[in-house]
Amino acid sequence: MTRRLFPLLLVLLASVLTPVLLPAGSFALVPAPRKVVAGDGEFRIDPQVTAICYRDDRLAFGAAWLAGQLSRAFDREMEAVRVESAPARDSVLLELATGHDLPPAEGYRLEVTPQGATVSAGDPRGALYGAVTLLQLGPAEAFRNLALCDSIPGADPGEENRQGPRWHRVQFPPPAPIKVFTIPCVSVEDAPRFAWRGLLIDPARFYVSLEEMKRYVDIMLLHKLNTLQIHLTDGQGWRMEIQGFPALMTTGALGVGNQPGNVRVYPRAGSKPGGCYYYTQAELKDLVAYAGDRGVTIVPEIEMPGHTGALLRSYPELLCQGSGEIKPGNSICVGQERTYEVLSAILDEVMAVFPGRYIHLGTDECWRGNWEHCTHCRAKMRELGVTNTLALHGYFVERMSAYLRSKGRTAAGWDEIFETGNKPGILGMFWRGHSPEAVRLVERAAKQGQLLVMTPTTHCYLDYRQAEDLSNDPPGLGNSVVSLEKVYGFEPIPDYLAPELQRNVVGLQGNLWGEVLFSYPQMLYQTWPRACALAEVGWSSPAGRDYGEFLERLKQAHLDRLRAAGVTFREPGPEDAGRP
Repeated sequence: MTRRLFPLLLVLLASVLTPVLLPAGSFALVPAPRKVVAGDGEFRIDPQVTAICYRDDRLAFGAAWLAGQLSRAFDREMEAVRVESAPARDSVLLELATGHDLPPAEGYRLEVTPQGATVSAGDPRGALYGAVTLLQLGPAEAFRNLALCDSIPGADPGEENRQGPRWHRVQFPPPAPIKVFTIPCVSVEDAPRFAWRGLLIDPARFYVSLEEMKRYVDIMLLHKLNTLQIHLTDGQGWRMEIQGFPALMTTGALGVGNQPGNVRVYPRAGSKPGGCYYYTQAELKDLVAYAGDRGVTIVPEIEMPGHTGALLRSYPELLCQGSGEIKPGNSICVGQERTYEVLSAILDEVMAVFPGRYIHLGTDECWRGNWEHCTHCRAKMRELGVTNTLALHGYFVERMSAYLRSKGRTAAGWDEIFETGNKPGILGMFWRGHSPEAVRLVERAAKQGQLLVMTPTTHCYLDYRQAEDLSNDPPGLGNSVVSLEKVYGFEPIPDYLAPELQRNVVGLQGNLWGEVLFSYPQMLYQTWPRACALAEVGWSSPAGRDYGEFLERLKQAHLDRLRAAGVTFREPGPEDAGRP
């Protein structure tokens, strides 16, 4: 009997001592990492004993951010320290990997033993993401107050109107500090699937304060989202200070946007002209720096040639001219040279504030009716030898994108940017789903090597309602339902693209347009947890993706993290339970 039991004993012992490869969703991590291997034991972080360390100055912010989060969790100050070599025990070390075995861009390796934890990354952004994963391995209080603006009605920087449905209120007060913070011993290897993992917000229609945008960035970091597109201009409002054209602030920025009944407490009294809601260049530079520290690139969107109503209110001479058929509208004249002088000067100021590669020109939904009657536009068509206004739209796009290219930048635009053919170097965002026109544009652009970001209304429009039954939900824009399950089921690479063309799809983006928003908590409610699903689609491998398992991770741990952070979110209901 002893001989028979001995091999069994060896098997049982090996199962205890050998690390166990776990499913990507283990420990309720969101988004799911590439590889998780469980170890034995746990590591305890003690604010009086544990050192938060870094060995490279490029990781100073990441280490300080981690120390700050732990300080809030314990309600006891912890500081990051620069070291030449990590302590043998009781430390969390952030380091940049060296040698040939570097993690991919934004990737990291996390090793947790009973003696300590090490995040090894190829770049500072990857180190930040490793720190986020480390915190997710601990209790939900690790994200205590991460995104909380306030939970007291009327307190700065909140809304004056806190009454009403739950989506207009900060729902979750901060939890009590913790005394014990333990994380399991584990090895994580992780890197993103896509380079562009973005969200869009729309202060042109619903003004968002600078502090609120910073909190939005904070929550993006929690989900390893790395791009925030800001729709700064539209018919309802111009939200960026342009020093060379002051009427854009005194006229174009009047009002909070689409919802005049919503009383905003920003800007603070005396900081800007009464009733003018815009961001100074200094404020935007501050936001760019804040987001950049947290791994988020800000992409400004300055709409043209359509959606220019605020610009035309400020400088009406840029409207088409020369006929009684000309109507006030949202499309600027593209025939007169003054238009290009003004837009180029505006873009110069935009580029001075936003150092990122991409400047988004919009280019979508442009009504071209005035161009048919305009003296300048008709003359420009004759000069170009074209017979329709669509070709004139193409000329405008090519000219403005060439201007950006001459300055070392790259134009981005919605899928209409390709309606007149491909544009060298331009990044296209496809929002019209799988319509025949969209399919044709995507295939043609991919074959020409254009970079594509997929953001269809069918899966990525976060302003759309979240359920059929609106008895306990706010109405959304449009008639479609974009549920949590639908977002999670999104595959950014279309099945009609040949394998060799799929590399041109560089990412995905969720868009939160502002037409139906009334409060900042509602912004959060429309975003989360749908953006949790979007983040996982953008980060994690599609192999074995299972909505039911994802939903269980949310309920098991991740919604508690959002609660700890003070994030107003939509609690998944029976309609989100998934199909049997």
